[in-house]
Amino acid sequence: MLPSPSQRFQPGPLAAEIIRQLTQLHGNKIISRFWRRDLSLWPTYRPKREFTPQVLGWLNLADNLEASSELIARLAQSLETEGFTDVAFLAVSSSSLAAELVSSLGLRTRDAKFHVLSSVKPSAINALVTRLDLKRTLFLVVTKTGKNLEMHALLLHLLAKTRSAGLVSPSRNFVAITEEDSYLSAIARENHFRAVLTEPAGFRGRFSGVAHYGRLLSGLCEMDIHRILAGVREMRDRCMVEDLQQNPAAQLAAFLVAIAITGFHRLFLRSAPQLSPFAERVAHLLGGSTCKEEKGIVPFFEEFPAGGFQTGFSLCQMQLHQGDAPTLLPGIPAMSIEIGGLENIPAEIFKWEIATSLACSLLGVNPFEDPDFGESRLAAGSYLEKIVVDGVPEAANPRLVEGQLALYVERGLRHEISSLSLDQALASFFSLVSPQGFFFLQNFAWNLPWVMKRTRSIGSRISGQLGVPTQFLNGPSYLHIHGQCYKGGPRGGLALMITCDPIERIEVPGAGYTFSDLALALARGDFDAMAHRGRPAIRIHLSGAPEQALTELETVVAKALKLVRRAK
Repeated sequence: MLPSPSQRFQPGPLAAEIIRQLTQLHGNKIISRFWRRDLSLWPTYRPKREFTPQVLGWLNLADNLEASSELIARLAQSLETEGFTDVAFLAVSSSSLAAELVSSLGLRTRDAKFHVLSSVKPSAINALVTRLDLKRTLFLVVTKTGKNLEMHALLLHLLAKTRSAGLVSPSRNFVAITEEDSYLSAIARENHFRAVLTEPAGFRGRFSGVAHYGRLLSGLCEMDIHRILAGVREMRDRCMVEDLQQNPAAQLAAFLVAIAITGFHRLFLRSAPQLSPFAERVAHLLGGSTCKEEKGIVPFFEEFPAGGFQTGFSLCQMQLHQGDAPTLLPGIPAMSIEIGGLENIPAEIFKWEIATSLACSLLGVNPFEDPDFGESRLAAGSYLEKIVVDGVPEAANPRLVEGQLALYVERGLRHEISSLSLDQALASFFSLVSPQGFFFLQNFAWNLPWVMKRTRSIGSRISGQLGVPTQFLNGPSYLHIHGQCYKGGPRGGLALMITCDPIERIEVPGAGYTFSDLALALARGDFDAMAHRGRPAIRIHLSGAPEQALTELETVVAKALKLVRRAK
């Protein structure tokens, strides 16, 4: 019999605070109110008429999981009979992390090669297309609404590519997985997609984990749907228990609130490399849900440094089976999660979704709304309109230009950043970090393996020298997954965004701009939104040959860090 997921806590200095939060959960009857769908547990940032019980529709996803998994299974079974050799999973939000877990674990997908595309960078798109026989590829298009710019552009491009490959009815190679009555479902039915699989509307995709993992693991990877459902239902029953010592979601919620309000809100999610997409999925759930009104939990899912950090941080260690990971570090708030097996992953993410919702009630924030998410998208749309009308993007004025690097700084931060030289500018930026701070490296540069490796190495070097957690983020996909966290959460973070000139150009069919234009517009929109909220952020744009530009960037970062060390 598959062991149930388990968890254990090392409260460290937070034992009293955790007890206090459990007392709040009990005294305010939050568990029973949650399961009654009492929306007064959370504030609202929009008119109340829009905040309906539908936001908790994800609590019922297990009821439809068997039927939707059977549909996926029937589709997958048709692959061999119809000559399909590949399955391409297209998503730019939380569902892509479920697919990346399947890929990371190397799970068998019914004898078809499995691919995940979550980027609109031309190199990533071309790398996928060149690996595929488009006539024999089934595309799973996964998005809640279908209205986001990236997914719409990818869909248009791949429909055009399959048509040019000689398919008379290219849409028969496409399956839409979306919410009921969405824009994507309308497009799919209009164009006669092979199938349209829907889930109820009204809730955020980050709360669809039971469906995302359940459908892939059972329908595509042929795991036992009944074991998966039994695990989810057992977890639901355990999370409804009024005895909070026996309720895993209540215990987890109390721990999360304690770290959020006591200065330990920098949470490291440590796992084996194969589980890293699941760790990022939990990070997305926690960061996007709790980070509102300049409070919340800031998650990190990069490799955890051997010595940790000097000041407050917390740790969550995840493993499939006991003994898969090292023991918890002494003296810090920490928890250990043992999932017990792959079939338990939907149950485990369900527990995190429930616990996160409970924690947000105690924190006084709404986990189901993203008030800081939309501004960057609107700004990106404005940049794209400028390209469509004028044929060129709106010009930006750099603060400094040296070689192939251009530095951009906006608003009040311009007064705090040196303009003597690029290394001096970076040094003055790095010096703004506090021991309780953190650093984000937002990478919109070329999607080439060696570029990714070197930019990630830059992030590690910054983290080691500044002594603060650093998270490497690959754009534009992080905008959907972590965008709310970094604009609405606790202050104390610095962000370095890297953008670049395109080396490949792919037109978005009928749009009047390229995928490179789209990626840069999304980057600039996010940069503008961070500046508008007073979040310390700078942007370095790389031009010319990638090798030379990356070498110059590495050199100037090394010089800046050396200047910071001398100043201490």
